[in-house]
Amino acid sequence: HKKNRFQTSSLSSSLSSSSVYPYPVDYCDHFETSYEAYSDIDPLLQALTRYLRKENGKKDLKVYDPYFCAGSTIEHLSKLGYVRNNIYHFKRDFYKDIVENECPKDFDILLTNPPYSDDHKERCLDYTIKCQKPAMLLLPSYIVTKNYFAKVMRTETELSTVKTSSSYKSDKAFQYSKEEIRTWKFFVPSQKYSYDHPEGTGHANSPFFSLWFLFFPHQFYNSLPVELQDKLKTQNDLFQEGIVKS
Repeated sequence: HKKNRFQTSSLSSSLSSSSVYPYPVDYCDHFETSYEAYSDIDPLLQALTRYLRKENGKKDLKVYDPYFCAGSTIEHLSKLGYVRNNIYHFKRDFYKDIVENECPKDFDILLTNPPYSDDHKERCLDYTIKCQKPAMLLLPSYIVTKNYFAKVMRTETELSTVKTSSSYKSDKAFQYSKEEIRTWKFFVPSQKYSYDHPEGTGHANSPFFSLWFLFFPHQFYNSLPVELQDKLKTQNDLFQEGIVKS
């Protein structure tokens, strides 16, 4: 087995200090995704292993979470049965890695909860579209009302050509058949998720109601058992059911 070249480094006791991280940090962004949030989407991750024909199921699934806070992603996913060495979650400058083409290439799914401040949400969506891997993003529900999300939703209705920017070291265009077109759906949790700050401070209850934003080929959604298909929403469902206000 080829050893992954991305390595973690230990955290110091003061997580609020930006000197601990090789990238700028915001104290108010430092909240870890809960175990409950990962547990909710575990059936979908297991379905992905079947869709990708992973011989050893979740033990073979390679997960990439580029937004590092305190590393609980690895703990929570390993508790659910995913292999620690297959969880790419490291204290690295994600945006620098994009520019320098240093992001891992062999992951099966982008699974992350980006910071909600500044333009992190937009940059995360941009990477999701350009890397064209399956993705589950934990984002505030209001994102579905934003113009920048309307732009990425174009894959819902048309056969599109996605071109990577020069920062991704490629100008290749990706063509998809109707079945392979990536499209967005949403998993709505039964209750608002809580979040933990590494220093045990701040407010664990988010002021936003968060949704899992799913980005998969049509074929994947069609392959899901009916009970899982019924749990997923389209953008229209979110508005019609009053989950999101237009």
